[in-house]
Amino acid sequence: MIETVRQSLQAASADADLAAQVSSGRLTDAPTSSGAGWGGVVGGPGSPGRRPTGDGSAATQVDGDGDHSDDDDDRRRRLRARLEAAERDEEAASSASEEATAVLDESAVRRSGLLRDREDLARRLEELDADIADADREWARRQREADRAQRASDAAHEDVERLRSALED
Repeated sequence: MIETVRQSLQAASADADLAAQVSSGRLTDAPTSSGAGWGGVVGGPGSPGRRPTGDGSAATQVDGDGDHSDDDDDRRRRLRARLEAAERDEEAASSASEEATAVLDESAVRRSGLLRDREDLARRLEELDADIADADREWARRQREADRAQRASDAAHEDVERLRSALED
């Protein structure tokens, strides 16, 4: 779209009739070069207000004094200023697009790294869960051993007490 506007404004700067159409708001289509002037626009070759020239292009008919050069120069200056502004806007938009794409790429790289980190952490969590399960089994086994040892100690203590009692009697 910006490129079409730029081309239209450039064409208008080279064609007084086209410039008049642009400045008056009568340009309805993007101009196309047919090799014999600009066509494909309202007021193109063969349109009312235009007369053919010897080289196949068309010239604007003038009324009265026949001098439109000051108006044409003003229109061209305005069109050139608009073209320059549109080109600056296009350059700024292109720069902003490149910057946004770079930021997007950085975000994608960061996201990819975070996903890898999450996968690594998930694997580590599975390993830790397995280690905890092993530790739970080991603790339960040791708890059973400790319970057996406590029962054996209680039984031995009872034997000692019974034997002491028997010796005292």
